[in-house]
Amino acid sequence: MVAQIMPWLARWVLDYEERGYEAARELASRFLVLDLHVGDALRCGLLQTRSARRLGENDAWLAAQALRGGCTIVTRDRRFDDVPGLEVLRY
Repeated sequence: MVAQIMPWLARWVLDYEERGYEAARELASRFLVLDLHVGDALRCGLLQTRSARRLGENDAWLAAQALRGGCTIVTRDRRFDDVPGLEVLRY
């Protein structure tokens, strides 16, 4: 019985994974995907040392990339308010 189910299950898993990858690629195509740049690392460090309230490491990376890419951060986190020049959209 297991031998009969395994090929079907393996095919189902592969099909499911492929549909998931396709859906993820389609979703990602709707957004601007920014690569990492050495300038992001420098700005990230400056943001962490010069902000009135310290941003977490991940938030500092996001803010640095958004500033370089001219993007808006969509968040509920008020710490982004202290980042000069960063456009923030609250929800």
